[in-house]
Amino acid sequence: MKNYSKLFLFYMLGLNFVTAQIFTETELSINQHIEGTLLTPTDTESSPLIIFIGGSGPTDRDGNQSFMKNDMLKKLAVNLSNNGISTFRYPYSVEVIPLRYARPACALLKSLLK
Repeated sequence: MKNYSKLFLFYMLGLNFVTAQIFTETELSINQHIEGTLLTPTDTESSPLIIFIGGSGPTDRDGNQSFMKNDMLKKLAVNLSNNGISTFRYPYSVEVIPLRYARPACALLKSLLK
């Protein structure tokens, strides 16, 4: 049983080193309130899109806070993009009324992904 545990551990560690980047990363400014990172898969013409809005306060677009850095949203976005799903990440700001700016942002992102 120990041999299988060690084999599984080496397999899981190796997955992180073998994963190739098969997406394009673009810094995008929709308007003065929404600036984010767009990841699009390189092997598809069109793909579904997931928009990640980082939490309010000190959380950035990658899911990090001043006291804790784990790149949670960035890692999730990279894995989704490696599996054929486009992602757009931007930090939520208290000044932004999401409904007011979400429609133009979605329209622009939709036109970019065509």
